[in-house]
Amino acid sequence: MFQRFTVLLPDAAPRWERWWCPSKTTSTLAGTTEGQALPEKSAGRLILGLPSRACRTFAVRIPSQDAKTARRLAVMQLEKRGLAAAADPDQTPFECHLTPLASGGAVLSVDTVSAASMAEFLSLKPAALIPAARCFPLPEHSLVLTWEQERAVLLAGNRGMLVHAQLLSASPGRPDQMAAEIRITALTLFQQGLVPEITGLEIRGSFSESDAAALGASTGLAVSIRPRPAPDPELMARFSSARLLPAQGRAASRGQRLRLLKMAAAVAVAGAVLLWWTGERRSLSALEKQAAELEENVSSSATSHSGEKALGERVRGTQERWQGLRMALDPKRYPMLHLNSITRCLGESGVVLTRFESKGPDLGVTGTAGSAAEAYTFYTTVNTDPELRVYDWSMVEPVIAANGMASFNLKGKMR
Repeated sequence: MFQRFTVLLPDAAPRWERWWCPSKTTSTLAGTTEGQALPEKSAGRLILGLPSRACRTFAVRIPSQDAKTARRLAVMQLEKRGLAAAADPDQTPFECHLTPLASGGAVLSVDTVSAASMAEFLSLKPAALIPAARCFPLPEHSLVLTWEQERAVLLAGNRGMLVHAQLLSASPGRPDQMAAEIRITALTLFQQGLVPEITGLEIRGSFSESDAAALGASTGLAVSIRPRPAPDPELMARFSSARLLPAQGRAASRGQRLRLLKMAAAVAVAGAVLLWWTGERRSLSALEKQAAELEENVSSSATSHSGEKALGERVRGTQERWQGLRMALDPKRYPMLHLNSITRCLGESGVVLTRFESKGPDLGVTGTAGSAAEAYTFYTTVNTDPELRVYDWSMVEPVIAANGMASFNLKGKMR
């Protein structure tokens, strides 16, 4: 399901663009900043598009197409290039993307953000990050030359997906130097099997025809000049990632997702209870109507004793079924309502339920909590909940694991 958002992207000039993306097919420019300083945090979900000066994107070819293996290989590449956190490489903020190859293996493209660059953007508290270069579609068999806040950036893609981004050191006024960097990058990427054969260079932005012709002559590539397209909301929703955030940012993002999942679970439970209640009420009404008709037939019947006896037995059977269903419709006995109430008691805690069991007048709830104190807090919340006070609750002492997690077992008996 697409979740609308605002994305902040670096402009070609030293400023930022704010794009509003209400659907996966629409992006609208909502404004620009006056300078290179970041704007204030706005309401709603914000995705920050990182300029290439703050985010490294590189590619390697790997023999596997397995996502877990790819992440382990990405960590090794980050360590090899000196981009991993020295204390704990697994805590390095990075994201990786696979492009499977028909000949076997895949191209692994890795995005990573340095701690020094991240400090610049923490004040915005974005929900996710994405390299700005991943926000735009890329042509096949062509490199893309674009600008981010007056810095020239060379992009290479495979099957329309970014695999490599590189800041160029040469200035736009020296097309000969720029051509040398482009030519070396194109040859290296092709020889390593990271991109298909490169035959063109697409320039996105303001560039003179004479300089473009000089680039084409020096690189041997067909050069075209086109305006930068609008960012693609579907690409941004697909490639934005909370894994690029620092550790505290990733924890906050996980907490937000957990709250949304709890809300969705509560809504689903309430809907299921409502449907079940409606069906049972209809069954009860039908049985009551049938019982009334049978009683009327008994009182007005002038048939033989055997017929009256058979009819009486039918009446008693219907009444017994009705009484049984009536007891089942007692709200105090609804397991789904009890589960809904217990789920509501979770609140924003880190408690996770692993088992819910209902047997007649007894309920059983097991789960894990971040600590024993958190487990006792959850027990107190359940014990004082107005809808759950129809039970007498008890809890044995939680079992504490080596990592501090507490396993608990709650039991309730209907009063």
